Amino acid sequence: MVFQSEEGGEEKPASLLLSQITELRPNNLYALMHLWKEKEGFPNLRILHVVGCDNLKGNLDPSSVSFRNLVTLRVGECNGIKKLITHPTAKSLVQLKQMRISYCENIEEIIQGGDDDDDEISFPQLNHLELGNLPKLESFCSSGNYTFGFPSLEDLFLRDCPKMKMFSQGHSNTPMLHKVHGRGIQEHWEGSLNNTIQQLFRQKHAMIEEGENPEEDQSNPSTSNTQNLTEEVENSIKDQGNSSISIFE
Repeated sequence: MVFQSEEGGEEKPASLLLSQITELRPNNLYALMHLWKEKEGFPNLRILHVVGCDNLKGNLDPSSVSFRNLVTLRVGECNGIKKLITHPTAKSLVQLKQMRISYCENIEEIIQGGDDDDDEISFPQLNHLELGNLPKLESFCSSGNYTFGFPSLEDLFLRDCPKMKMFSQGHSNTPMLHKVHGRGIQEHWEGSLNNTIQQLFRQKHAMIEEGENPEEDQSNPSTSNTQNLTEEVENSIKDQGNSSISIFE
């Protein structure tokens, strides 16, 4: 990819041009292998939606990339990704307000741990977190004993994450979350986010063994599925007056 200025035909440094981009939406780019290789990436990026890019491998970003201005992150149908973002990148997400990850068949965890496995990671602005149709997701972060801070998180939506046994290895501070809503569950809370998800995991699998909660057909996910999930979540948010976690079975 060659970036050129309009003045005199001289090339601008890629880092200068990338710094001017605030919104990026790669969609159904099946041969795309890297969003960027530059060390700084898109330093002023505020919106990043990545959908249908199956050749993206490993992480969404190099560990050197900072998302310090990112407000919205949405990733869907990117089946080559196993660990969404690295620990250093996660620590840069101080402005992030919405994160929606769905229909990614091979994602095992959202944040990949690093060397400082007892570090603290805070998302001070994050108020909406959605994880949907992630059949291999085991936890938000399972490879490090991090303490997570979510002081603004009001809505956490989980759907079809059958292997998610816990939220993270370490403690999660979620002062705005006080109850769990879901089919057959009313105002369920076990004192912490981890304990709540562990209890829901046990309940769900007990119901499956009894034949009361068959798995939904998750074959052939499409962009329309991702849109349907987003619309369903947004409608649910409008109907809720209190901070909650919603478990869609």
